[in-house]
Amino acid sequence: MTKPSQAYGPVFVAVDFSPQSEQAFLFAAAYARNFHAPLLVLHVLHDPEGTPGVYRMEDGCGGLLPLKDAAQILLERFREQLSTEYPNACDDLEIDFQLSSGLPSNRILEIAERVHARLIVLGNTGQGSFSRLLMGSTATSVMKGTLIPVTLVRALADRDE
Repeated sequence: MTKPSQAYGPVFVAVDFSPQSEQAFLFAAAYARNFHAPLLVLHVLHDPEGTPGVYRMEDGCGGLLPLKDAAQILLERFREQLSTEYPNACDDLEIDFQLSSGLPSNRILEIAERVHARLIVLGNTGQGSFSRLLMGSTATSVMKGTLIPVTLVRALADRDE
């Protein structure tokens, strides 16, 4: 295996555990492998002050887990799912899975800049302007807020629609 290049930082992929982020991860892993780069996988726990109850997960004792604990479990499940369904996708890659809190677009931009990401990869639903007008778009905010190249990846099922 060739040593990862230190001239640039990692390939950076933000995930939300959707089919789109699964495809974004696979694209980012292939890109990282081709360029002998490390891969940073980030999930941003949306600031609970803005949207309480984003994650709902029982603790097994009749209570609910704190949001950060539930998000950490979901991130670990996502990692396990990827290694089970795509066992070769992670071969020969240096991968760092991270969890952060805040407004997703802001945290993605801050962390990508801090690690000197060579590419930001995001899953995208491909929803049109009307949907974006109603709820905004993390992908749009990230693209407008950075000089780092950004690649948007749709899930395979989305391409049939």
